Amino acid sequence: MLGRTLKMAFWVTYDHVGKLILANLVWFLGFTIPATAGWVAFVAGGPAVRLGVALPLLVISLGIILPVLTAGIAHMVKVLIDTRDGSIGDMFRGIRLYGRRAALVGLLYLLGSVSLASSVWFYAAKLRDSLPWLGFG
Repeated sequence: MLGRTLKMAFWVTYDHVGKLILANLVWFLGFTIPATAGWVAFVAGGPAVRLGVALPLLVISLGIILPVLTAGIAHMVKVLIDTRDGSIGDMFRGIRLYGRRAALVGLLYLLGSVSLASSVWFYAAKLRDSLPWLGFG
């Protein structure tokens, strides 16, 4: 079963490499442009720019755009595997079908990651002198 799955994945990728490259280019540009703008605003701006421009751009790019575009590519790959034929339109159809759920899951993961990172920072800072590894744990 695994051999057949790997063989199918290879041949589907081989047959549709142009469409997959174009879909990955759309994914890359759709995510990288707002993420880079947010990062530049965060690094170069003052506190008002960080809070008003950089933070919303980074949350939108990491919590919404990234999972939505990834769900679109996953749907496109599913269609390519199931029907052995597909198009870039299937990526946008997947975004339309699964975009809301993907954005919600992405925002939940981002909230969880920020919560864990701030918890690690807080306890490591508070227990820095005595037991910093306990705080990380």
